[in-house]
Amino acid sequence: MWDSCLHQSWSATSFLSMVYYGIMGLDISSDRLSLHPYLPDGIHHVKLENIMIDNQHVSIELTGVGARIKSVTINNIKSSETELKMPLNEDKSIQIVLCKSLER
Repeated sequence: MWDSCLHQSWSATSFLSMVYYGIMGLDISSDRLSLHPYLPDGIHHVKLENIMIDNQHVSIELTGVGARIKSVTINNIKSSETELKMPLNEDKSIQIVLCKSLER
């Protein structure tokens, strides 16, 4: 464990921004939560747990590689949606399987 350095906090927030918005593809607005994930070669699994969004706990798990969405499961129910309407009204557990554009 290390101490935080006020003058380098930008480094930590840059990393988190890359994970939230680049890899997870989070797009949060007042009326929706959208996911446009991307897993580059070499990273085949990412999981964020208990992120507070709209006063609800949201967990997101990505597996595979690429940006093409092969399957989506929300609260253990298969879905074709990667966009959720706000307010969320309940905790969400989202699993997304990705593949490269030419895979099926």
